[in-house]
Amino acid sequence: MKNKTNAVILTANQPRHNYFVKTIGQNFDLKGVIIQPKKKYYSNTLLDKDIVKAHFDNLSAKESQYFGKFSQYIFQNKKFDTIETSDINDEFCIDWVRQKNPKVIFLFGTQILSKEWFDNFEHIINLHLGLSPFYRGSATLFWPFYNKDLNHIGATIHLAISKVDAGPIIKQVKPDIKLGDNYYEINYKTIKKSIDEISTTTYDFLNDKIELKSQDFVGEGLLYKKEDFTHDALKKALRYVENGVTSDHLENLRRPD
Repeated sequence: MKNKTNAVILTANQPRHNYFVKTIGQNFDLKGVIIQPKKKYYSNTLLDKDIVKAHFDNLSAKESQYFGKFSQYIFQNKKFDTIETSDINDEFCIDWVRQKNPKVIFLFGTQILSKEWFDNFEHIINLHLGLSPFYRGSATLFWPFYNKDLNHIGATIHLAISKVDAGPIIKQVKPDIKLGDNYYEINYKTIKKSIDEISTTTYDFLNDKIELKSQDFVGEGLLYKKEDFTHDALKKALRYVENGVTSDHLENLRRPD
């Protein structure tokens, strides 16, 4: 990758997003990053339940284990321009990126992009945490556990289009699940592996080495909304690998999709 391609990143501000920026910055000529800080997603009524609070505490702890040392990378780095916004679709953000003249825009963890982004830029590549089109919508790394469906845990690198999580698939990434892995380990294995592979995957796509795949090849898949995530759904999902992945889980995982 001697002649690095110009890129801009649209992302959030958690440790995983900092690692995303660091990884892409090592492989592309990164011209700028727009940060849209994460806001509280679920209601206080749900978050106040002990099992839900413990769940999100465990997610944060595992994220820190995987990416904690990168948690301030974006704002400590002086090699690229950075701005922060509460609205990624603000015209100022689009103009700011247009001035950077990127060949590719990387998207991970922001709100849904408006049509204006797609009118102005050809290559917007999204990292979708979920194996699309099997799982779409909200909490797409969660629902495979609820459905006892380890075969469809993964992430999708795809071209973003105006329809959410529907653009052509560039690559799907599945975690390397091992005996004893728990819910949180599997989640962050998935996230790290997909981030580690997105740069090479993008260059292969830009160099016409990848044949895009439609997301309609298995129908619509499963769509979950924010309100589907409940106390009872969480208990059921965590119970599936409560004591870590067993040999029975791995045997099911080896079965064809």
